[in-house]
Amino acid sequence: MKLILFICIMIFIVTTVVGQDLKNYLSYRAGVEDYKGDIKCATKYDLQIKLQSQNLDKNLQNLLKLIPVKPVRSDSLRTTHFTLHWDETGTHAVPPEDISGNGIPDYIDSAAVILEHVWDVEINQMNYPPPPQQNGQPVSNYHVYFTDLYRLYGHTIGSGIDIQSLPGVNWTSYIELDNDYEESYYYSKGLNGLRITAAHEFHHAIEYGYNIRYDDYFFYEMTATWMEDVLYTDINDYYNYLSALFNEIGLRSFDYYTRYTLYPYGNCLYNHMAAEQYGNEFIKEVWDEIRSRPVIEALSSTLMNSKYNDTWINSLSDYGIWIYFTGNRAKPANYFPEGELYPQVNIKSNNTYHFADSLSFSSSLLSNSFNYFKVFGIKDKALQSIVYSDNVANAGHNLFSSEIVSDFLFVGDTLNGFITGEDSIIILITNPEDLGDSFRTNMRIVQNFVQIDSLFVQAKEGRNILSWSSFYEILNKQWIISRKRQNENYHIIHTIAGKEYSTKELHYNYIDSEIEEGIDYEYKLDVVFLNDSVKTIDSTNVSSLAPTKFALLQNNPNPFNNETSIVVEILDNTEIELIIYNTLGQKVKTLQKKQNKPMGFYLYKWMGDNDSGEKVASGVYFALLSSKSKIQNMKIVLIK
Repeated sequence: MKLILFICIMIFIVTTVVGQDLKNYLSYRAGVEDYKGDIKCATKYDLQIKLQSQNLDKNLQNLLKLIPVKPVRSDSLRTTHFTLHWDETGTHAVPPEDISGNGIPDYIDSAAVILEHVWDVEINQMNYPPPPQQNGQPVSNYHVYFTDLYRLYGHTIGSGIDIQSLPGVNWTSYIELDNDYEESYYYSKGLNGLRITAAHEFHHAIEYGYNIRYDDYFFYEMTATWMEDVLYTDINDYYNYLSALFNEIGLRSFDYYTRYTLYPYGNCLYNHMAAEQYGNEFIKEVWDEIRSRPVIEALSSTLMNSKYNDTWINSLSDYGIWIYFTGNRAKPANYFPEGELYPQVNIKSNNTYHFADSLSFSSSLLSNSFNYFKVFGIKDKALQSIVYSDNVANAGHNLFSSEIVSDFLFVGDTLNGFITGEDSIIILITNPEDLGDSFRTNMRIVQNFVQIDSLFVQAKEGRNILSWSSFYEILNKQWIISRKRQNENYHIIHTIAGKEYSTKELHYNYIDSEIEEGIDYEYKLDVVFLNDSVKTIDSTNVSSLAPTKFALLQNNPNPFNNETSIVVEILDNTEIELIIYNTLGQKVKTLQKKQNKPMGFYLYKWMGDNDSGEKVASGVYFALLSSKSKIQNMKIVLIK
């Protein structure tokens, strides 16, 4: 009775060095107060206390001395990599069933199999290092204690004694798991509760050998919770913590972790996304970087590896997109495979706007966070949007609907031509920087917009080849190609259909074979919009080539399927003949009967047919060009 009175007095006089959650955890460990912290894992409380143990109030340090260094249990079992400690009677007793009759409770037999499986996957298959010993070497046998935990799946208890031979701060540890997982407050009961907790807590033990920083602890829980699904994908205990994430979107940063919060457990979805994109080894590589730098820096460094060729801002933006497409919006083929079973983001009313001819609104974002804004009234409108910030350069936005997601654009860059058949659109603003209190979003209707790289014209034998690429096409009816010679007017030589809406890179080309050799030409590219307005996009000059020899130029394409082009070069006025033969020397197609031709280039097309208009079989053919004094031939391959 005196001991309990003494402990209660100690709790009362504890200073503000620790918060209520830590005091509660210490009281729970001392056996005088029910646990009120996270149901999932209490490792963070022990970690925080150990990291600041030198700064604790003397009375609190005396309280800590009352907590045993390790639990005491009556029985133990040594397996290949673990020693399991349990009681068969009393408060912490495990279920007594021993159907196997080997003298060991079946619960412990199952735990031994589960823990060895956890070791095999996390250490042998995923290549994480075993938890460290005090001498800095990997542990060969790890201790696990079974305790009647109250409202708590498990925790990993660190020694608090730095391992001098390892860089940074590293500790030895042991794990406490519940003695049956049968209480109503466990989401996953019985052996399933044991399975996911063993996977979770053992990864904490591994993490204690990766240079401990309390500010990085959010990623400890993200990884340990993700690891549960890696080992036991059908249990899905992590579903129970996702609402803590979805309810806090826009209100918490990626690295948020404090007091009684389940947010980091739900935030394991980032690891799920990254593993889908890059494989499980990506998370391991991030942990390898954590040895020398904090988590966000480690993520950034790993993403920029040539293997992934990504950036932290793009990855954080991707995360916002993946989280949006869950619940009723889920697209398992593109985003989370189990996304339809997750909650879904509900965009708050103060982040919802109605669009007229233009729209402007301001917002603030925490560092390493994103938020969603919904805009109504945009059906059948082409939009242009831009996000500004006075103090953040490395942030930006995406626009998307249920079907289309734009590329990410940085602040200050204009996103053109997003159009949708729906009446609403989502703006996702992502901020990876420390400052984020001044974002301004402007949107307006944009009409008649196209963007190309440039019009490129290349002179070839007997033809000029025009090419260009478009990146955006909004309300584009058609492209018009015009041509002129010096001191002449333009005249239209060809039209190509445009796109009413496209944000993809599209490639166009046209071959102008109606030219005179050695003449300078100027080409102009215009666009006709759906409202019939016309705009010149680009123009360029080229000098067509003049003949220099008698030649049969290689056909293009070769091999070909439906059609191929053959260019003949003639230096002098001469009689020529161009015939296609098969490999037996039989005539197949006459492309040019004997006829005098003046100097120049001549373009012929073969459609893969014979003189009767019938399609010929796949195979090798020969083109023979002949004049009175010269013969040239080449091989043509037809593939169907």
